[in-house]
Amino acid sequence: MEEIKTAAPAQEPPKKVRRVGTVAFALLLIASGFLLIAHQFLPNFDLLYVFRFAPALLILLGIEVLIYGTNPKVQMKFDWLAITGSAVTLCIVGAATLAPYVWQYLGPANAAAERSYSTRFTDALYTALRDDPALKSRISNLYVAVSLNHYGDDTLQDGDVVLVDVCFGNTYYETSEEFAADCLRICQAAKKADIPVHDYSFYTDTDRSNTAHGYRLGFLASYAEGLTAADLAKSVGESYYYNGDIYNTLEDRLAAERADTGEIASDEYASEAAPESTPAAEEPVTEEPTAEEPTTEDIAASELTRNG
Repeated sequence: MEEIKTAAPAQEPPKKVRRVGTVAFALLLIASGFLLIAHQFLPNFDLLYVFRFAPALLILLGIEVLIYGTNPKVQMKFDWLAITGSAVTLCIVGAATLAPYVWQYLGPANAAAERSYSTRFTDALYTALRDDPALKSRISNLYVAVSLNHYGDDTLQDGDVVLVDVCFGNTYYETSEEFAADCLRICQAAKKADIPVHDYSFYTDTDRSNTAHGYRLGFLASYAEGLTAADLAKSVGESYYYNGDIYNTLEDRLAAERADTGEIASDEYASEAAPESTPAAEEPVTEEPTAEEPTTEDIAASELTRNG
């Protein structure tokens, strides 16, 4: 009996291996080279604008996945080396893109321009205060800080910040309105000197003794327009000191002293800390009867009785 032989099944041809990321990495290298060359030799070339299209790399990777993944004759694998290289290349191009901006904001030229503006504005404000020597003498420190927040040149533009910081040293103000009045006068002096102030910061510097009392005030320059000292006084913050610690309210400061000593030793605050005493109830006053004065009829009757 003859043996029946079956034909061996035909073997499928091996699939081609395609690595996702290789094409995208190659195109990214070519594009990055051209962009960096243009950035070096074309002064007006904005590399930051072009770098915003970096997510297009993800589109390229997605196209590769669609092409290779839908082809039954292709075995798809991810080329992790190429993908990692793409990420490193993007970091290099991104650093080259941001370097001029970082240099503009943090470089010596920018810092020198800010110092120049600060010195000029500080001198101008002190000069504007020469007509008010009493106010000027109460200032222990005055500084105008300038921050340039734009790219391209060193001129002041919208978005730049000019901050006036003023400390009144060893000056005792009876009320917050007196403190606000001095702050307002400095604002008027800065406006007179044409200083484009954005923010103001004022505070008093005391010895921080157990009876020290300080004030602080900060506001935008536009906020103070049209306000009086009484209006500004509503925004003044107060500070109270005890044993070197700062308290925002008098109640907290008195509570700390009570916890420490059991009483309020400071004469300045003793009256405010003492509870209001209720008046004692008045005892009813009893009037003693007084002898009535004799009338004319009583005198006449007495004379008749005496004469019998």
